[in-house]
Amino acid sequence: MFGQTSQPLILNNFEDSDLLFIIIRIACFIVLVATYPIVGLTLLTNWSTLIYKTEEHLELPWTKRGVLYILENGLPLLLGIFLPNVRPALSIGGAFGGGITNFFLPPLMYIFVYQKTKKDVMFWVMAFFSGLGLVFAGISTYESVIDAINAFKSQSI
Repeated sequence: MFGQTSQPLILNNFEDSDLLFIIIRIACFIVLVATYPIVGLTLLTNWSTLIYKTEEHLELPWTKRGVLYILENGLPLLLGIFLPNVRPALSIGGAFGGGITNFFLPPLMYIFVYQKTKKDVMFWVMAFFSGLGLVFAGISTYESVIDAINAFKSQSI
């Protein structure tokens, strides 16, 4: 089932007529469609705070909101339009973001939340794990960059 012949998108490894994976595909679709408004509002708030120094992007005039919408949707649209296969490019962000949020930040947050000092053993244990997480994020990002370069070399853009 898995190995050299498996597809990069795991759902493509199963037959289209398999009822369980039809249900899983529908569930994935619902999750992706339902989370876009949440992520979109967060992005609009972040861009509004960075550019216009306000978190209330809905109170901005339409011209300023238009700039925010272009910033929010412009990069994904450009990637989708101009890259023949966007998966290798997005895997770089996924590798970096996943490595940072899953391995680097949790031990670091433990240090800050529980206010560990350098005299405490847990400070050093968590600092070690946080550093290890940074190494993992670096390795996975490096591998994703290499994979993306190889993928784009083999395709005619």
